[in-house]
Amino acid sequence: MPRESKTVPCKSCGGRFKPTGIGPHRKSCLKNIHRTGEDLAFVQILHNADGLSRSTDHSDTTGPSGPGNSNPSHDLDEFWVAQVADERPMSIDNDAGPHDRALPRPTTDNIDDIQVEYHPNSGKPTKKYLFVEFTRVHAPKPYKPDASTDPWYPFHTHLDFEFADLALEVALSKEQTNRLLKLVQRIHSNKERFTLRDYRDVESSWKAASHCMPAVSQPEERL
Repeated sequence: MPRESKTVPCKSCGGRFKPTGIGPHRKSCLKNIHRTGEDLAFVQILHNADGLSRSTDHSDTTGPSGPGNSNPSHDLDEFWVAQVADERPMSIDNDAGPHDRALPRPTTDNIDDIQVEYHPNSGKPTKKYLFVEFTRVHAPKPYKPDASTDPWYPFHTHLDFEFADLALEVALSKEQTNRLLKLVQRIHSNKERFTLRDYRDVESSWKAASHCMPAVSQPEERL
């Protein structure tokens, strides 16, 4: 299989890993960091205990120094530092450099920060905003109607608004709205005669034309 060229960074250790291996590494990395913190805390406890023993036994600290008189706390310090270095999480990417295996850097992100990520094809980098700055920039501006304009603005006329309001109320589709507009324009041109005045005219016209329609009968259901 071809080698995966795309890698993703680990937020804890900075190493880069293949997408298929970042999940298991993330769990192991967090466990190692937690264990490293416990080791460093234990070393600090040993330092404090060693300082207390030095204050109670001054003769041991003033004795001759040599290969046989090495400081136990110094040797223990070297042991723990070596253990911590060996347990540092390593990257599974063989091409990762020393920078990719660096220890995690302290973050300055706040809990309410907002991170905006754009689509990769947009070419825009990821941006972070403080919550206060984000709400200040993206807050919707309240609409203030212009007192010098008509109440039906931005419609050109009140009649335009009434037509649009009716089309919205009866949920006309795009095609139905266009058909109705064409009929209104034909009526307005006075080139054709239009006699309908109200719903009764429409209803009576359909009743008069009902004899042209085939009769419809509902069959009786027998049990």
